Amino acid sequence: MDTLSFLFNYIQLPNTYNYRFTDDERLAYEITKQTNEALERRATSIGDWQLDMNDTDAYKTVYRRGNDAIVGFRETKIYDTNDIVSDLNIATSTEEANQRFNQSLKYVEAQRNNGVNIKTTGFSLGGSISRFVSSKLNTKSITFAAGTSPFVFSNDVENSKDFIMVYDVVSSKLTNKKENLYVGIPTKSLNPHAFINYSQYL
Repeated sequence: MDTLSFLFNYIQLPNTYNYRFTDDERLAYEITKQTNEALERRATSIGDWQLDMNDTDAYKTVYRRGNDAIVGFRETKIYDTNDIVSDLNIATSTEEANQRFNQSLKYVEAQRNNGVNIKTTGFSLGGSISRFVSSKLNTKSITFAAGTSPFVFSNDVENSKDFIMVYDVVSSKLTNKKENLYVGIPTKSLNPHAFINYSQYL
């Protein structure tokens, strides 16, 4: 857990300014970017990763390479009442009662039980789902501005690498071990919660 985050809640100290994504983080960013697009606009491939149209739907995107898979969970769309309900569950720390969280968990668990080497990613609501799945299954996760409840003081997830921006109130209460939590300065948008801010690490 980041001690300063715990003490000051909505104030985060930034990391270095010249950070660049690793290959895995860049891939997670690109898959998250595609997942936030409309279903018909998502790329059929990212490098040698191929879109699995059978498992991809409005709420998630699945890319595969051999026996490996990465699942991207979609951000909140304000026109989707299911997303708003999910956000309320995050705010009240009742994710386990939410259908979308549980369906996502069951999907990843079934894939893993079938021998698939599976990871997850997502932005905002999608990041919260990714962290939730990782906390239950110990699968690897990379998230961007994952939403958190203001009523929880510690929500470390061992196998999740989490990127957030300073003063982003949506994810300001997100905590993790120092090596798994990267706090940046928003340079691409005046909105610290905007996904485009993470493009500075490409």
